[in-house]
Amino acid sequence: MASAKPVKYPKMPTEVQIGTQLWAIEERNRNKDSALSDDAYGYTLHRDSLIVIDSLATPSRKRQTLLHELLHAVRHTMGSPITPKNEDDSDVWEHFFIGMYEEGLLSIIRENPDILDYLLSNE
Repeated sequence: MASAKPVKYPKMPTEVQIGTQLWAIEERNRNKDSALSDDAYGYTLHRDSLIVIDSLATPSRKRQTLLHELLHAVRHTMGSPITPKNEDDSDVWEHFFIGMYEEGLLSIIRENPDILDYLLSNE
């Protein structure tokens, strides 16, 4: 009887291309990085094009946090020059937010298959 091979899960990528910007991804220990805490599993530094993820978080929390921080990076990279007015209806606001993320998310999916593999893994 042959033994089953161990499942090899994808590692967290160390960079992601979003549009024309290359972002670094680092795992840091929350005991050594005061910006990480029980309530913050990651953060994004847009001036440094850096995403930081808590290395002590569970694998599923890391994936969720990376997706969250990628959305911050998309907003910082793609942005939107037009902001609806407070009095605009919800449909205008909804399309504003969807439009803000659509190009960046598609860019991540197309240009970074390793990110998609990592986010979709079930480790």
